[in-house]
Amino acid sequence: MAAHANKFVSDFEKAKQQYSDLYNQLHDMLIAKESELWQKNFEKFCSIPENRKLIDQAIESTKQQLNEFNTLDFSKYSYLPSMYQDNQSVHNSLQFLLTGQAMTWQECAQLLSQREFQERQLKEAQAQRQNQAQIINKKHLLINNKLLRTNKLKFIQ
Repeated sequence: MAAHANKFVSDFEKAKQQYSDLYNQLHDMLIAKESELWQKNFEKFCSIPENRKLIDQAIESTKQQLNEFNTLDFSKYSYLPSMYQDNQSVHNSLQFLLTGQAMTWQECAQLLSQREFQERQLKEAQAQRQNQAQIINKKHLLINNKLLRTNKLKFIQ
């Protein structure tokens, strides 16, 4: 009986492995086919003159932005405090530099700090407004409940 059970377990494990292998093969085939179809559609998309013009404009714009980016002085990047060295902060700093809002990384850090402070103040003000609205709603409910009780008492009498 034990040998029969062991054979069953062994056969079951083989079947699981075969299923897993077939699944992986199918998955790989689907990815390859999807990639092939995407490439064909992309080539078709690029062959349309209007799209080609847009693609060329995007390439030119990217080249110009890259040239502007390459003119930036990153040697003093370390002036940005570590808390502002994440991608979003660096992006915002580059925007400050490109738009002339800041001339140095230190000025960028100051602007980021100011923006952070303003966002905190805005969140606090919004939370305060929400709390006030909840208090007002609760007071209205209390007043309405009191009026209902008063009206019920008058009706009963």
